[in-house]
Parts: sequence; structure tokens; C-alpha cells
Amino acid sequence: MRKLSSALLGLLLSCLVVDAAAAESPEQAIRATTERVRAQIEANRAAYQADAARFQREIEAELLPGFDTRYIGQLVLGPHWRTASEAQRLRFIEVFKNYLVRNYAGALLQYADTVQLAWKPTRLAEGAEDATVRVDLMRREKPPVPIALSVRLVDGQWKVYDVSVEGVSLATNFRGQFNTIIRRDGLDALIARLEQRESAARSGSGAP
Repeated sequence: MRKLSSALLGLLLSCLVVDAAAAESPEQAIRATTERVRAQIEANRAAYQADAARFQREIEAELLPGFDTRYIGQLVLGPHWRTASEAQRLRFIEVFKNYLVRNYAGALLQYADTVQLAWKPTRLAEGAEDATVRVDLMRREKPPVPIALSVRLVDGQWKVYDVSVEGVSLATNFRGQFNTIIRRDGLDALIARLEQRESAARSGSGAP
């Protein structure tokens, strides 16, 4: 499986904010808020570079409303979701959300202004509650990277539940990685490992 750099994955997060009413198409919603996030980064770049905690906090506040975090947790855990307790589900959702934001926030700050986004028209059937928004990441002197954002309508709001990069689903990719650990050590061990990694990173002793 070909891996993208953390820089591209970081930039990808700027596409994952959807806060528009259902009357607005998924593409319009994502595109509008993407521009808002990128403008926010540009306006506060120096302050964010000096204060990583502030950057993560403010970007998380922008990103998370556009995620269907519970459904993402269900997709990533796969069959283990059904056997997990509600307490385990909530712990996993919380730590996985933090894991994603922390890992990509720094790359987003560093590389958000080095690529352009080429949006594709979204085909949405009348009354549809699930859609795919497609966009190409245009890199300097490099081939474009095709991105597909899977979104669904939740309480009148379009929310992202999966992202495919060059045809590879991030939910499927993480599910494969985590499934190996769960089968060997159990779900609690996976959650504890992610929590320890988060704690180390936030205290400055772990890799960002």
C-alpha cells in the first residue's frame, strides 16, 4: 500500500469540515469551510507556530463538528465495535479523535499554503443522505493526489465519515492496523496504547 506523506494527510484535514445546512450541497459546504480554515491558519500562522497547544485546540474546534466521530469509530473498529462495551467505545472515539488531530495538525500548519485544491462536481441524487465529494490536491511539479470524502447527512448536517486517498480508505487502513493489535492484545490494550501515546505527546515527551 502506497503511503502519502504526513504533509499531504495534514492538508487533507482542511477538507474535513462541514457545517452547512442540508440545503447546501456537500461540495459547497466542504469547500466554503475549507477556505475559512485555510484563511484562519494564514492569519494566525506565527502565533500558531509559537503555540502548538493553541493551534491544536483551535483547529480541533473547527474540524470536529464536521466529523461523524461515532460512525468513524464504528468503521475503524469493524466487528470489534459490536463486542465492545459503551465505555470502551467512548474511550476509543475520544483517543482516536485526538490521535488524528494531533498527528496531522502540525503538517497542516506547515503545508496548507503549498498546494491547491481542484474540486470536482458532486453528483447528488434527490433526497440522498450519503455522498462522495471528490477533490484533487495539486502539488508543485508533482502529480495530483485524488481525494474522495465520504459524507452522510446527520441531523441536517453533512458529516465526513471516511476519506480515501489515491483509492485507499483511511478507515480501512486504520482498521487493518488496529485489528492486528486487538486480536493479539485486546481492545483495552489498543486504547491504552493510544492513550499513552497521546499523554506522552501532550507532555512533550512523544513524537508529534
